[in-house]
Amino acid sequence: IKHWSPSGGLLFWTVVLLYTADAKIYRTVNNNDDAMLLQRTFDSLNNWCLIYKLDLNTNKCKVISYSKPGVNEIKDLGITFNNHLCFDQYINNIVAKCLGLLGFIVRNAEDFTNPDVSKMLFKAYILSRLEYTSIIWYPIYTCYVDEIKRVLRKFLKFLWYKNNGSYPDRGFSQVTLLNCYDYSSLSTRRQVYALTFLYNLIRYGVDSLDLLNKINFHTYYISIFIKTSY
Repeated sequence: IKHWSPSGGLLFWTVVLLYTADAKIYRTVNNNDDAMLLQRTFDSLNNWCLIYKLDLNTNKCKVISYSKPGVNEIKDLGITFNNHLCFDQYINNIVAKCLGLLGFIVRNAEDFTNPDVSKMLFKAYILSRLEYTSIIWYPIYTCYVDEIKRVLRKFLKFLWYKNNGSYPDRGFSQVTLLNCYDYSSLSTRRQVYALTFLYNLIRYGVDSLDLLNKINFHTYYISIFIKTSY
């Protein structure tokens, strides 16, 4: 504010700098409209400072937020998602759980004479867990593929023991075990599920335009020229 005062018969102009008290701005933000209203409040404060030529001391400006505590992982429909969208912990947990169930089946199926009963138990209690929503946590690293494969291999070795009275030697061919008991590898089964999902997505069997828009279709055109003579 500029004012004058007489001194020795002369007029002197004096500039007085004003400082505002602390200001606090807060708002509960539940949606985009609330965020826009909060931004408008900041804009209004900034315009007010420009009009009255008051600068904000940014060194004393602070921001604090009150919200629900953040977490590094959540469980949704039985699947563990972490903040890196990596499913290593889920795979380790499901393998450990399936190995425990396999031990339970082996102990209780020791006296079963029909191998189909053991196969049915494995399919119902273990295979269903190993393949549950595999399209989401599809393993791409060999270490996780081998870890999952270990469960099926232990079961196939148990079936071999039931038929032959002894377990196969260490390093025995996995392909031989699969063919002997008419099993496909877990990797092959996951690939079939993934391709089936892709087919249903393209054929509109799965209602998800977001996923469909991520697929790049390449169509090749063949031009056929027919020469005619007149």
